[in-house]
Amino acid sequence: MMFFDFRKISIVIFLVQLFIILFLVLSNDYYLEVFGIHTSDGPSYINYPWGSLNEILGSHRNFGYPLFLKIIYLIFGTYDHVPIIQISFYFLSVLILYFVFFHYLKDFKLSALIFCSFLLWHIPLFKYFPQILTETNCASLLNLCFALSIIAFRKDKLIWYMYLLIISFLLFQTRTAFVFVSFLLPFWILLLCLIEKVDKCHLFKIFKKFACVCILPIVFYVILRFLLVGHFGIVSLNGILLSGHASTFYADTDNIKFEGELSNLHELIIDRKKKLDPPCNTRFISNVEKYPVTTHNECYGKYVMMNWLAAIEIIDGDKPFDDYRIYQAWDHVPTLSEFFSRYTVNHDNLLMAYSLPIIAVHKNDYRTWMISALSNVPVILNSLSYKLKNKSMINYFNKWGIIGLIICLSAILGLISFLFKTTIGLKECLFFVVVSFSFFIFSLSPVLFINKLIVRFFELHSLYFFPGIFILFLYIFQNIFKIMFFKFKFFKFEFLRMK
Repeated sequence: MMFFDFRKISIVIFLVQLFIILFLVLSNDYYLEVFGIHTSDGPSYINYPWGSLNEILGSHRNFGYPLFLKIIYLIFGTYDHVPIIQISFYFLSVLILYFVFFHYLKDFKLSALIFCSFLLWHIPLFKYFPQILTETNCASLLNLCFALSIIAFRKDKLIWYMYLLIISFLLFQTRTAFVFVSFLLPFWILLLCLIEKVDKCHLFKIFKKFACVCILPIVFYVILRFLLVGHFGIVSLNGILLSGHASTFYADTDNIKFEGELSNLHELIIDRKKKLDPPCNTRFISNVEKYPVTTHNECYGKYVMMNWLAAIEIIDGDKPFDDYRIYQAWDHVPTLSEFFSRYTVNHDNLLMAYSLPIIAVHKNDYRTWMISALSNVPVILNSLSYKLKNKSMINYFNKWGIIGLIICLSAILGLISFLFKTTIGLKECLFFVVVSFSFFIFSLSPVLFINKLIVRFFELHSLYFFPGIFILFLYIFQNIFKIMFFKFKFFKFEFLRMK
């Protein structure tokens, strides 16, 4: 018998948390001052080419986030309101997701509270609130996709499927690496159908509807893009990313012959590579003591920007920047901002054609590097740290990191919830754990191609992972306490009987 109405108490607990975190965020000036208009990725979103459909489909950026910025600018005439709008959008999405759980998944009471509480206190994401970057909008749209998929499943009406189609497609257009979510959503709903024992005929119809709503718009977009601009890829950065590795692996002894534009591009890249100051590749280091050997990832970051500029120079005939001394990516964004919107599929295809022969020669090196990229996965599980205004907001958790903290907290909450007879059932535990683990595994797949960025993307890729881990350990500890309780009662009964 429960001592209180947990459903009502859980709403109060959630809303109190929401008001506290909103107060903490809105009382900090850092979160309210826009950052990134002239630095980082900001110029490439602000200067997005809206001239024609061909320009939109041929841009290296997708239109989701630029559209968001365009609407804000049309309404306010400035980008100063971007932080407060991104803050409001994110916390509103969490609030909607919680009440969807509360109303449509009534048996998932404790796990829904835990899941959404983690989203409220997902502090690593907060540093992106004032920045003109896609991180916070991507998280907000992801929460809305999850919420709308559950509503569509319950109501099974066309209007909700259309809402889901729009939001899931906007999520894909905001951050193309999250295209996998459109493929995962039908399987998450399929799992929910199996948990609720939906009959097979109806189950297949629901799965088919979700697959059509989530996947077909992306297929249509990819085909349209190929027909209009000749690029079949979902994202137009494959060539530039691969060229960073190719430039790092390349050696004079490779004996690769390039012709036409590729020959000119190769000569330009090699010339810039030799003049790089400080050098990045051991083959061009004349004074090892002065210029210590750097890692593949450090070279990769420098060569990506160098190749980007080389492709613009070859195709457009321009020389946007020619300072070989400081070729760190993004260091000169204010100088280069006018060129960011000009990187198109044509530039990317050129770099892709240049990179593939080099990667073919160094396929073993590339394979070894890809395997080594997996070594960074434990890093993001064992530590959680980032700097804000040169002050560490969250210190490193030694040895076990954030996972250790989650285990400790889940044990404490497991005991409390068991004593108050508010436990997590196997079905809700299974649902949230599968959602969390599948999301995390698929979200890491594109990041492994860029080893250096795997920790940077931690803020998004752990969004659903840690609440799932917490719910799993909470379920385990609750059952441990249950076993201990019944054993205690059993021993007590035997002792009394012996008396």
